[in-house]
Amino acid sequence: MTPATEQMVFRKTNALPGRHISVTPRNSTNKHLNYGRTILNAEVSSAQFASGERETGLIVLSGLARVAVGGGFTTCPGTTRFTFRANHRLRFPVW
Repeated sequence: MTPATEQMVFRKTNALPGRHISVTPRNSTNKHLNYGRTILNAEVSSAQFASGERETGLIVLSGLARVAVGGGFTTCPGTTRFTFRANHRLRFPVW
């Protein structure tokens, strides 16, 4: 079995543009956490994903992000849009 410290360090999560999930309960010591990174640039200018039953948090590390949250939330009918600048955070709880 791999030592726990090796299962907690994940390098080069910024290697590819777009959205990529790099840490899951299957490949780490985390029992419930999934970690993904979305890098947008001229090559990949947008990303779309569904979080399903998972609570989702977004942190903008640099630049500006526009987030649309649609359907499914009883308190957010239709589509709600948020605009973020660097170091802003947003958390979507599971309802």
